[in-house]
Amino acid sequence: MARPTPARGVSSDMRRDELARRLISVRLADVFRHAPHPQSPLEPDAVHDMRTACRRLRAALGLLGQEAPLSRCQRQVKRLQDALGAVRDVHVQAAWLAGVRGRRGLREGLRLLVETVRAPLSQLEATLCDELARWETRTVPALLGRLAEHEDARRVGRRHLTRALRERLRRLKARMAVYQEAPDASHAHALRITVKKLRYEVEVASAVLGQMARVLEVLEPLQESLGELHDSDVRLELLARLASEGPPPGRAVAHALREDVQAARARQCEELARLLQRWHDERRIASMRRLL
Repeated sequence: MARPTPARGVSSDMRRDELARRLISVRLADVFRHAPHPQSPLEPDAVHDMRTACRRLRAALGLLGQEAPLSRCQRQVKRLQDALGAVRDVHVQAAWLAGVRGRRGLREGLRLLVETVRAPLSQLEATLCDELARWETRTVPALLGRLAEHEDARRVGRRHLTRALRERLRRLKARMAVYQEAPDASHAHALRITVKKLRYEVEVASAVLGQMARVLEVLEPLQESLGELHDSDVRLELLARLASEGPPPGRAVAHALREDVQAARARQCEELARLLQRWHDERRIASMRRLL
């Protein structure tokens, strides 16, 4: 995953509107930095990096534009993010299926499954190209216009940013409790989204608050563990569909792979349970609150 461009020359003594202009402009530039060339194929890494840059831009809009029309631009950024995500999902699952090894007699079935998964890719890429055009002609001009008009002479202050991050930590604690009570796919996904939002908001705030590396170090293993579990859940859903609706030679392969993924998911759940228990035992959320 590409790292965000550092924002230079910002501090908690700045006016809020000036801070918003600087940080959001940097995050917007990162989206453009990873944008595919119009005449080039949509490379998986570029799609992934641009999608991540959109998440970071939305985090900046939400954290710095809470009381302004800026925050409403998040929905338009999410349109592009979702279109990127649809293409990315096909890239990830097709690459995973193509990389399955170690079973005799599965090659033809796997080939058919890969073709089935990749079948909607051309339409999804066409939709993404439409969204990229909309992004450049409508969303970016609207965002830049609102950014130029944004006025807030109040100083940023540490409290303004830490209040929002502590609220996100409160939500994280609540999501953890819900997942531990009912560790199913939907609650794991909700917990993962909360962790991702906190992680990207911490990245935004770190440009002003500094000394946030420890918070990110604590969050990253949890995000990685939840991401692996989410990948398994997505694959189980995909394989269930392929086992019932896929090409006949691929159905038996889908059934066999589903058993493998279910076993992997059970191991991932155990690892996540141990990680969450460490969070509880070491009172990590309380420690993170003190770091903010």
